[in-house]
Amino acid sequence: MKKVISILLSVLLAAAFTTVTAADETGENAGTVPGTSAALTLDGVMDEAYQSGLVLEGFKLSDGEPGDTAVKYYLIYTADALWVFADVPDDTLETVLENEDQPNYKMDSVEVMLDPDNGGYNTPDETPFQMRVDYQGNLSARLGQGGTSLYHSPERDGNVDFFEAVAVVVDGGFQAEYRIPLEDLTPGRAMGLNICYNDWDEDGLDRVVYTTTKLVDSWYPESFDYVVLGEIAAPSYEYPASGADGNVITGTVIGNETGWGDNADAGAAAAFDGNPASFFDPLGVGDGFCGIDAGESYILDKVVILSREGWNDRFVGAMIQGSDDGENWTTLWTSGETGTNPDYCTVTEFENNTGYSQFRYFNETNHGDVAEVEFYGQPGKVEAAPVEEAPAEEAPAEEAPAAEAPVDQTLDQKAEAPNTFDFGILAAAASVVSLGGFALTRKKH
Repeated sequence: MKKVISILLSVLLAAAFTTVTAADETGENAGTVPGTSAALTLDGVMDEAYQSGLVLEGFKLSDGEPGDTAVKYYLIYTADALWVFADVPDDTLETVLENEDQPNYKMDSVEVMLDPDNGGYNTPDETPFQMRVDYQGNLSARLGQGGTSLYHSPERDGNVDFFEAVAVVVDGGFQAEYRIPLEDLTPGRAMGLNICYNDWDEDGLDRVVYTTTKLVDSWYPESFDYVVLGEIAAPSYEYPASGADGNVITGTVIGNETGWGDNADAGAAAAFDGNPASFFDPLGVGDGFCGIDAGESYILDKVVILSREGWNDRFVGAMIQGSDDGENWTTLWTSGETGTNPDYCTVTEFENNTGYSQFRYFNETNHGDVAEVEFYGQPGKVEAAPVEEAPAEEAPAEEAPAAEAPVDQTLDQKAEAPNTFDFGILAAAASVVSLGGFALTRKKH
């Protein structure tokens, strides 16, 4: 379990850092402290930026010779402060003497002596800054060159106002971190420096110093070594930056090459650079987009979006669209909510998600600026199901012709009889015709 004690202090004493002098050869050059543009957090936990910092090793001395490495000190600087991180392995953290005036004088602690202009000041009365933080987070300090000793503990009002420090107790020791505000932190500046770990126990003080050139077991060796400030490295970012799991879709960035005001830094590429501070800024509402041409069809699993800082309201109306030709776009999702910056928004439900080779972020409702867009999915395409044609209607069956009424055979036979004027035959025919007329009348009924 970590015990975190954070001391938040006020601003730097500005008057103390007004002159930058060239490096005086008062000691050995202990190395170059690189600069960083990364945002550091004073919390006693090692930021990644320290891994590229200057590492100084602390040795316990034995008969004037260095023993095993006991402590490592990491140094980096930002535009406004020198940062020191100490990783202290110590299974037994001690408080030998509790003193109201000097609450951490005899406690396991990390101490930094700093001559910020490398002026050769390395005695208690001369060293401009002597700063201490113990494993419980108590601070104490001494201002040289006419200054006074200043002490502070978390339990009472403090008066240490020219540096900040925190301590974190961890398994097998503790970690201490300093932020020392300074003016005119420019490459090439030299600063005299001595750092030590005050390791107290019942037998006294077993000091651990950083220097490998003087090897003097003292807060104030014959002279301080010095460090030189290097260049501030440009920040580097990796895409995707959200940390989301899944198969990110990569390819060629498509969309506007430049953004609002013909700004090349605000073109479509800014939405795919891994930098949450940069952003795509279209030319206007519905005028421009940012996207990825994957070169093959993908079916989306999710889209992770970081809206532009300070402009979350412009997220309303944002659309994710897909296309296979870059001309005809199908809307897969539309935002009805404001953005979530500084948090990422993850979209997992889509319409028409049948697979496309190009995807874009586009807004024709609001100005469609966005900080980061990440498309995730799997290669493939869902073929649309064929539309089944309705069966053709069958032609109505032809009705069979109506049966002809039967012809009275007797009448037919009589009609076929030879036409003679035999009066006997004529009389018989007259009789038959009379009967046939009765039969035809019945058929009509």
